[in-house]
Amino acid sequence: MAGSDATSVSTGNRTILGRITKRGNRYLRMLFAQGARAILLRPMSWAKHSFGPWLTAAARRLHRNVLAAALANKLARIGEHHPY
Repeated sequence: MAGSDATSVSTGNRTILGRITKRGNRYLRMLFAQGARAILLRPMSWAKHSFGPWLTAAARRLHRNVLAAALANKLARIGEHHPY
């Protein structure tokens, strides 16, 4: 996807996911961040998303701003694989 540019490093059978870099489209990054914050506002609807279990577990251990960035990164990666 043209604006997300999520980085990753692979070694053996382990993939280390990086952050959303600032190389891509600034507006698209902002939309991913706003979408993540909108999802975080409604915890009762997390279960209906494919990443619901991950989000519930991450919410227990991460600060809400870190969680929003992690969710935006996940949304960017999902968007990379499903462009339409």
